[in-house]
Amino acid sequence: MKSIRLYLIFALLAAVTLGNFVAAVYGYRKSMDETAALLDAQLDDIAALLLTMRPAHQPVSTPPSERLAFQIWSNAGKLVQRSANSSREPIAALEEGYRDVNFEGFRWRVLTRFEAPATRGHDVLVGSSDPVSRGIETCQETEVGRCRPR
Repeated sequence: MKSIRLYLIFALLAAVTLGNFVAAVYGYRKSMDETAALLDAQLDDIAALLLTMRPAHQPVSTPPSERLAFQIWSNAGKLVQRSANSSREPIAALEEGYRDVNFEGFRWRVLTRFEAPATRGHDVLVGSSDPVSRGIETCQETEVGRCRPR
């Protein structure tokens, strides 16, 4: 009788532990997906802002952050403007959309965005370095905030 009780207690504890572990992994992955979506939306907003601004007379601009780089290319394939921390070569392929690339020795999340087809004259590449670790930091802050008692 004692062994059956002990077995049931251990089985119940194992089931509860497994359930908590699965819930934690699910919550972590969901938070990472939400953070990636937020970072992608931020890149999209920056690209839209750069497209609405016409290229300045300075071909090289200082970015607001070392983690941010941008390039503006003409439709003819000529580099019109770039941030000081980007090279004269394209950060990524001039194909619209998001991609992860190695650039300047770091992993970058890059968005390539084109102007509207009717007025297309420029392509914008906006990149953010180290989005994974920034995403992990943001997720950890979010998860800690969710776990705090209120």
